[in-house]
Amino acid sequence: MGSGKMAIQMMNQMMESFKSSYSKVNDTFWEDFKKEIKAEDITNMIIPIYDKHYTESDIDQLIAFYNSPIGKKMIATMPQVMQESMVAGQAWGKQISEKVIAKLKEKDKLEK
Repeated sequence: MGSGKMAIQMMNQMMESFKSSYSKVNDTFWEDFKKEIKAEDITNMIIPIYDKHYTESDIDQLIAFYNSPIGKKMIATMPQVMQESMVAGQAWGKQISEKVIAKLKEKDKLEK
């Protein structure tokens, strides 16, 4: 699936967020930090999870899928899909919170 590549892409997005939050830290720090991060570290953490849930035959089928054109497209677009899905999930959570508060007010159950 290219989990290592996806993890590095996500880490790069995180670093951009950190750079914004810690704007006084120079770029050299961030570049040096990125050099310490290795994709194989996350890959090695994920392998036992796949081993727990999938048979060797399952893995062979997954490999075939991810080598197909749609599988390659999925790998390429997954970081953006995940990011957009998180934003949608946050918006959904906010809507639910607002509905709960409105219902509580309506039923006069909200402590004032």
